[in-house]
Amino acid sequence: GIPREDVFIDCLTLTVSAQQDQAAQTLRAVRYVAEVLHLHTVLGVSNISFGLPARENVTVSFLTQAMYAGLDFPIVNPNQKSIMDAIASFRVLSGEDRDSERYIGRFASAGESAAAPPSAEGMTLSEAIAKGLRKETAVLTERALETLPPMDVIDSLLIPALDRVGERYEKQEIFLPQLINAANAACEGFEAVKRRIAENGAGAVSRGTIVIATVHGDIHDIGKNIVRVVLENYGYTVIDLGRDVPKETIVEAVRRENVRLVGLSALMTTTVASMAETIEALRDSGADCRIMVGGAVLTPEYAREIGADYYAKDAKQAAEKQLPRRILQYVAGLVCMAVGLVLLKRTDWGVSPITAVPDAVANITPLTLGNATILLHVLCVALQIVVQKKVTLKSILCLGVGVPFGYLVDLFMWLWDPTMVLWQKIVSLVVGIAVQGFGVALISGCDMMLPAPDEFNNVVARTYDRKLGNVKMCADAAYVIVAIVINLLFQHSLASVGISSVASVLLTGRFVQLSCRLLPKIKMPPFFNAPGSKA
Repeated sequence: GIPREDVFIDCLTLTVSAQQDQAAQTLRAVRYVAEVLHLHTVLGVSNISFGLPARENVTVSFLTQAMYAGLDFPIVNPNQKSIMDAIASFRVLSGEDRDSERYIGRFASAGESAAAPPSAEGMTLSEAIAKGLRKETAVLTERALETLPPMDVIDSLLIPALDRVGERYEKQEIFLPQLINAANAACEGFEAVKRRIAENGAGAVSRGTIVIATVHGDIHDIGKNIVRVVLENYGYTVIDLGRDVPKETIVEAVRRENVRLVGLSALMTTTVASMAETIEALRDSGADCRIMVGGAVLTPEYAREIGADYYAKDAKQAAEKQLPRRILQYVAGLVCMAVGLVLLKRTDWGVSPITAVPDAVANITPLTLGNATILLHVLCVALQIVVQKKVTLKSILCLGVGVPFGYLVDLFMWLWDPTMVLWQKIVSLVVGIAVQGFGVALISGCDMMLPAPDEFNNVVARTYDRKLGNVKMCADAAYVIVAIVINLLFQHSLASVGISSVASVLLTGRFVQLSCRLLPKIKMPPFFNAPGSKA
């Protein structure tokens, strides 16, 4: 007999202008042959519109319905653009056109759909990633690792290649399937790097850990999944909690994994309220993390309104970092802290707790207040290493921060007029405490190291799962007690301690917490850490 795959059934296309009800009968017949008999079907499609004006409209509509019913071989005029466009579109929807490659090649005219070469010869790593070639990307990454250290391969080859793909996507030179393919290809490169690092006995490569989730009530996760792939390719460890995730689950994961960045996604207008509730729950939990939001219904303004730290329009923005902005924010935070410390000192009612010990030391030695503050940084870095039980790059950099911070303190001491009347001292006291707390929150918001005493508080808060404001209040109280002991032993007075010190102990921590809550809601200059800036 004839093999089934060689049997083609023509269900006949009758003209709809004469036998209108036969169009539906033809479609039923096509479906029956395809789904019940499991045989191929063929139709002369254009006959459907014979005798009608604007025939293409009817022909294209019928062709689309027939293909959906199971038509394998439509007989059409390949020179009719609308007919061929309909076929190209259907093949995307049916899954025949894998990754929409032919569709993009037809309509983008970018030449991206050319067949991939059988080997990596004559191709760069960047080209392999751009074309979404996984095997070739793995091979070329292995070759690069023969001459370059693993981190150099990541920083100078893999990430720049992804950046170029992202730029082309933004310019609409390539499209979403190509972006996903490029990200998946880059995954192969990162896996090759991880294998090489493991072979060398080094630790895993990671730029940090991020928790992402689609909020409760929303089942859409395509965008979130793209963000996950892109972030992983930029070297981050991503904990994907999935979709329709309750706020309690997100808070628990953030606290358990001690992450510094959370990504929340929502596609529907009905679920952005759940996103706002999740952000509020994260703030109330005291989790020391930044929050990034994205989704089709979100805007930078609404992200700011619900208290998010960052707004990301797409996956590329989610992976971008703006170091100049963070540095400016960091410098502003340092200046705020130094100004706050000096304002309290100039009240003559005692100093800020963070400078109580340095002030006591400066009173009994030739050291300036700034130099004594630098010594306190050294001590706090040592304590930080003890708590973490390891020496980290961040703890070492804290020593470098102490030097400019100490000099800032001395500079503002030199600039400030110490002569104040009562109302000026009261204003200085209040403003000094507020500005100091704001400075701590500002620096914490740009995710760079704080001056060592406050960075030590940060480490303790994260290590022992405590609120930063509460830890600061306890640490400030300890500084004041130590200053009292030094003053009583060597000067038989309380020269460094007074109303300013006590008020600062009680209120600065609260101002830190308040500032951490308010900063995301304040419209900051573009170089500061505000929603709407790329992050």
